[in-house]
Amino acid sequence: GEIAQLSSIPGLRGGSPVAMERNGRDAIYTDGWRIFATDVATGETRIVSDLEKSIPNPMSGSPRSFSGNGDRCVVTYQREDGNYSLGIVFMKTGEFHEVFRWTGRLSHPQLCTGDPNLITFDPLPDTQNDMSLPMEQRARSWIYNAATGQARPFLIAPYGFRATHEYWDYRGDRLYFHRKSVPGWTPTTISSINRAGEDWQDHYESQDRKLGHSSIDRTGKFIVSDVQQRGDNELYRIDLKTGTSEILCWPNTSGDTHVHPSISARGRYAYFGSNRT
Repeated sequence: GEIAQLSSIPGLRGGSPVAMERNGRDAIYTDGWRIFATDVATGETRIVSDLEKSIPNPMSGSPRSFSGNGDRCVVTYQREDGNYSLGIVFMKTGEFHEVFRWTGRLSHPQLCTGDPNLITFDPLPDTQNDMSLPMEQRARSWIYNAATGQARPFLIAPYGFRATHEYWDYRGDRLYFHRKSVPGWTPTTISSINRAGEDWQDHYESQDRKLGHSSIDRTGKFIVSDVQQRGDNELYRIDLKTGTSEILCWPNTSGDTHVHPSISARGRYAYFGSNRT
């Protein structure tokens, strides 16, 4: 449960999402138009890409999502016409390409680690709480296939629930997410579907803790989840074989800040954003 500060970027917002690069060394996060990488062993920080001349507005604050071999990440941003796009940034060169233009707003883009042509994203506004809508109009996430140029509804929670904060596992076989009760929040489960959008599985349930964001280790053995509960925001380590959990630590953040955890390559460290230095 020991906590160590990785960086102190001026202007970096509290609780800024952090992602672990596929090389297992660099923690990746954003500030405005820039993508930063911090070597967790040395503390050295570098700018991966500065997109101020490539896109008209800063990137969204979602955690960066990487391809299976780690050569690229996906970003989202608002175009000058007010609509949103998905773009790809290549990690070694910082090269940028726009890949998909959406009519309206979107957030939380995720590259499928098993197929870099597949990107999931979340249309806005979120309509999941409207139980009068047809199921497909309540989709939490759509999936875009760059090979076909087609996008379709993908992650849809059953009536009475909503899905949030989805992410692919290391191999890209399954998309994990939080299923929350509506109205309210709890009970909450951490669940998953396969790459075809099928085979829904519930992995862990909490009756009273507002599980917010989570990350799965590379072996698929455990998940680390934060809590979005005012006054308490502990991190849990969840054993996927036994279905049991333990408190990993209380992050050094204010009590109403959720911290977007991620896990190191060997599963020895959990990374999170903090609004305290």
